[in-house]
Amino acid sequence: MGLGKKKILSQGASDDGGYFTPKLYSGGSAGQVVSGVGFQPDLIIGKRRDSAEHWWVNDVARSGKSLFANLSDAQISFQYTTPNSDGFVVNATGGVHNTGNLVAYCFKGGGAASSNTSGSITSQVSANQAAGFSIVEFTTSANGTIGHGLSAAPQLIITKLYTRIGSWSTYSEPTGNTKYLQLDSGNAAATGTGRWNSTTPSASTFVLGSDFGSGHACICYCFTSIPGYQKIGSYTGSGVSGKSVTTGFQPRFLMIKGINFGNGYWFILDNQRTSGTNGKLALWANEALGESSSYDVRFDATGFTLLNTDTHLNQSYDYLYLAIA
Repeated sequence: MGLGKKKILSQGASDDGGYFTPKLYSGGSAGQVVSGVGFQPDLIIGKRRDSAEHWWVNDVARSGKSLFANLSDAQISFQYTTPNSDGFVVNATGGVHNTGNLVAYCFKGGGAASSNTSGSITSQVSANQAAGFSIVEFTTSANGTIGHGLSAAPQLIITKLYTRIGSWSTYSEPTGNTKYLQLDSGNAAATGTGRWNSTTPSASTFVLGSDFGSGHACICYCFTSIPGYQKIGSYTGSGVSGKSVTTGFQPRFLMIKGINFGNGYWFILDNQRTSGTNGKLALWANEALGESSSYDVRFDATGFTLLNTDTHLNQSYDYLYLAIA
């Protein structure tokens, strides 16, 4: 867990730059302070690990509200976690957020959101360009352009109309501008030109198409690759143990989703929840299930190696991934 300014990294090096921390903790009483994150998080995505409970999502642009990553539900009027300078405070006891063993994935954006007028729609943006990550909030207007605040085109955009029931539509560079995945679903990438208006994001804006309608409150989490720190990419599985994928750094966090087969999972792996030499305990972003038995995925100095032939990780399909150092 690095602190301070982001360092320039050589090939194969890894450092979080004080921008991302997977934080493990045990549930306690209301008002419990969870520290040791190393920065004030602007996005917290959390999950109870030892039981079937929903993922919660809190961010700086929706103060006082929570979403659930594995559900299509609208946000609720309660904030499970409130950030502080070195972590967060848990606001109540019991339920999804403060019972048993938990993990909170903490991301540093740009602090309080500010107005961005790069697109035809004015957005409120909390951007960390050095980390390739931004939080974007706005009101939809069909086929409007939205400023994202990054210094390069986002390669992964996770989107939710947060006051309405509806799936977490997800754009990725590997799936292209005519297809979409859904974070709360295991479905294969679907074709839908109304999602992104068949338009690839630019260095300043992205487009939400007519499928999102007009006048709806929307939140987006945008990611772009940063050499030595973060990589959005894809690979084709081999069906043979030992499939290696190069990221240019040693991951501490890895999300994988099969692109072209259904009934799949958004695998969530990290270097804190391990078992044995190479085993990683899996959670799934589209499921409330507790932590799984171990999956053999080795985090190497310059990427990761799949030491298994699980259908959801390493068969003759295409897979999207997000890796963070």
